[in-house]
Amino acid sequence: MNSYLEIIEARLLLIVFFVLFAFIHTNAQKRSSANIDASEQSLFIFSDRNLYVVGELIQLKIVYLQKENTKNAFVNYVYCDLLGQDGSYVQTLKSKIVEASGQGQILIPKHLKSGNYLLKAYTRQLRNNPDNFAFLKIKIVNPLQSQIINQSKQNYVVLQPDSMLNCEGVLIDNQYFKSLSARKKVSLIIQIDTNEIISSSLSMSIVPKNSFWNEQLKASSNSGYSALKNTNYFQEKRGMILSGTIINQSNREPMVRSQVLINVLGYKDIFVAVSDSLGHFKMSLPDLVGLQDVYVCTSAPEDNALILIDKDYDLQTNYQFGDAFSLSEDEKKLALQLAQNQSILLLFNPQNINRTKEAVQYPFYQHADEIIIIDDYIDLEKLSMYFTELPGSVHLRKERDQIITRIDGEDGGILLQNPLIMIDYVAVVDIQTVLKINPQLIKQIEIVRSYYQKGDASFGGIINFISNHGDFGSYEFPKSSITIQYQFLSVSYKAEQFNNEANIPDARNTVLWDAEMEIQNSKLNLMFYTPETPGYYSMIIQGLDHAKNKVYKTFEFVVE
Repeated sequence: MNSYLEIIEARLLLIVFFVLFAFIHTNAQKRSSANIDASEQSLFIFSDRNLYVVGELIQLKIVYLQKENTKNAFVNYVYCDLLGQDGSYVQTLKSKIVEASGQGQILIPKHLKSGNYLLKAYTRQLRNNPDNFAFLKIKIVNPLQSQIINQSKQNYVVLQPDSMLNCEGVLIDNQYFKSLSARKKVSLIIQIDTNEIISSSLSMSIVPKNSFWNEQLKASSNSGYSALKNTNYFQEKRGMILSGTIINQSNREPMVRSQVLINVLGYKDIFVAVSDSLGHFKMSLPDLVGLQDVYVCTSAPEDNALILIDKDYDLQTNYQFGDAFSLSEDEKKLALQLAQNQSILLLFNPQNINRTKEAVQYPFYQHADEIIIIDDYIDLEKLSMYFTELPGSVHLRKERDQIITRIDGEDGGILLQNPLIMIDYVAVVDIQTVLKINPQLIKQIEIVRSYYQKGDASFGGIINFISNHGDFGSYEFPKSSITIQYQFLSVSYKAEQFNNEANIPDARNTVLWDAEMEIQNSKLNLMFYTPETPGYYSMIIQGLDHAKNKVYKTFEFVVE
């Protein structure tokens, strides 16, 4: 008897050991993935210039570097917030990292007040260690408003100047570059010392003189970030992450192990997550572009569930990064010139957004095993009768005022799990509400007769009701479900294509922006047309040397 008890006790101790080991290992992994060594991963932000007027595009390149063989480094997306000196949040650029950099543009809203603004670049994971954010100060002028934004009076994070180094590794092989006529074609050969400079980090702009300055910003050693470092953010390995929390509206407690069904309206796919012990959920989404309508619902009881979606931009917006806004006399004259050129540019060359939306031909399940086409049968009074009165693979039975749905598998056996119910490719929880739809509003019913795994959940097949006009057939969605406008990857604006032959004025403020400089044999072949606006211009080449110092080189010329 004692021997038997000893065996039981030994097994219990072994089980406790494995549970503790798993707990410690899991938490160690979480801490490992959450804490990022600032010396291993770095962000750097570069723009075409530093002085803008409202309505213009800010051209950006964000360089992401990490040490080789860095553990837990899964960084595929970069974010860049535009913030006001008063602590106001304006908007966020979201870009995919390709070959160690993310690129994009921010369109400056026309309603902004004049003032100092901050560009702040980060990744979702680096929000665990904000000391490694990248910062850049810019000035924005609104010539139609006399008001300017003030400095924030709330608690703020202190930023200090972080100057760039003058780079000697860039040379121009052209002696006729100093004085040029307007609308002139210029061809140059630029020598780039790739032994000194990281070529993939380089960007180039040609802009009016005094619209660029070589001062960047960094967080000081006493930046005030300590309160932010306890917040857990996560890696974006497979796609941009939509995250949130489900709580019980009655007692405000988290709803555990609840399915969260996510659809991007217009795309024939579904994403499924399961809430954890705190009610949290997260789901990787595809690389779509622009604002999209995203529908979110849960398998939790309709009357109790409250879905809260996390903001995916950084919540800290109060920064001290300089004195109150002011413009020198040269900057005032330049801002007026920029505003005049911008008005002319929009008149002859309005900004066009690339919003190409790929047509989705096939749903995520590719094809249905069975299709019920409503017009192939006589009109039936109820939608449920197309399952109960016709031979098919879907079976309905009523149990305690609930309709239980099962599907016959392809091998003839019944699939034991609940099927995924959809209408127009949007997931729904309650089939009873779907069955109340007038059958004349439905075109067909597609049925998948096999187990299907989607995200964290598995289903006993799929039943998808397709309406006649893609309007969900007047289906009444649950009150707990929400539809949000979610910003995916930022839209790209068509570059200002200058046509020297066209009989239109050339009013470019940024004459050239090149974030993908094609360097071959340490040489860059450059061609551009000089602008029509006379004055002094600067060619700026920015990037990083192999010691991760920010470097720049400027060449000036005059257009007469």
